[in-house]
Amino acid sequence: MKKKARIVFGRIKSILGDHTNLLNYREYVFIAKKLKATCQRKERLICKLRLQAKLNREMKDHFLNMEDEIEKLKLQLKVEKTKVIKYDSFLRDKGIKVSKDEILLKEHLNEILERHFNAKEIIELVKDIVDEVSHTVFDFQKIQVDFFGENRIFVIQQAIYQKIQNVIKTDDLNVLNGIKNIILEKNLDKFHSLFATKILEASKVETGIFKFFNGDLIEDSDGVRWSSFAITRFMKDYQSILDKKREVELKLEWLNKALKNCQVISEEDSVDYREYSNRLEEKKKIEKDISKNSLDLFNAKNRVSEEHLKYKKLQKAVTKAILSKKR
Repeated sequence: MKKKARIVFGRIKSILGDHTNLLNYREYVFIAKKLKATCQRKERLICKLRLQAKLNREMKDHFLNMEDEIEKLKLQLKVEKTKVIKYDSFLRDKGIKVSKDEILLKEHLNEILERHFNAKEIIELVKDIVDEVSHTVFDFQKIQVDFFGENRIFVIQQAIYQKIQNVIKTDDLNVLNGIKNIILEKNLDKFHSLFATKILEASKVETGIFKFFNGDLIEDSDGVRWSSFAITRFMKDYQSILDKKREVELKLEWLNKALKNCQVISEEDSVDYREYSNRLEEKKKIEKDISKNSLDLFNAKNRVSEEHLKYKKLQKAVTKAILSKKR
């Protein structure tokens, strides 16, 4: 210790230079202790300042990160708000009344919907509803398009509600109403496409759908304008072509089975030549009929393909016409 003190004392003397004779050893010890204490305080202060500076930097980074997070949340909120506005506007355009609470629950409601119905089950639900209401409320041979336009949304909503309340067990009306509107929103075009199919099916019978369009003409994508009478006539012809194709298919099935059962043994192995001759003649006749009916089926398929294109254009035109009817 004394040796170390002497070394420090020597350093102090070198600093003092010509004034070393003014400093004795005891004074040196006092100064050295004070210097040491001062240095220690300085080191502690420096450490404290460094720690504070580190904390300040960390807090600054934290606040910067928080600001970034806040900006992201603001942007996300803006996007969601835009979605809500668009959704609300869509429902208003379609004549669907919905509360703000329902809109805010949309994300949660989608989760509930997906837990209870997959995509295939939703399509089946839509088909079932269209089948049911087309045989009850919407008898297209008796009602008019204005009645359909005024009531379609309400009828579909009620039908969806009845279906989902048997599957989604909840007493929360907001949940059921919200899910009902989500199904309607996502499948509105599908509903009307299926309704258009039902309208065309109703036009195949003798009474047709002469009352439904109330004298209005329907225009397809080719600019062809269809009256109720023209639609009924086309659908009867189209159904006749489909029936003819099915008739030829069934006949071919029967002929192929008959050919398979018509076994002709060789002339040498035949006991009765007359029986052999008859069987051979029968086989040739069946083969000839198969050839003729195969050609008939080929022509029928081509005719169906041509008429099916017209049918799809007409179906789209009818879908567009009933969709355009405001509630």
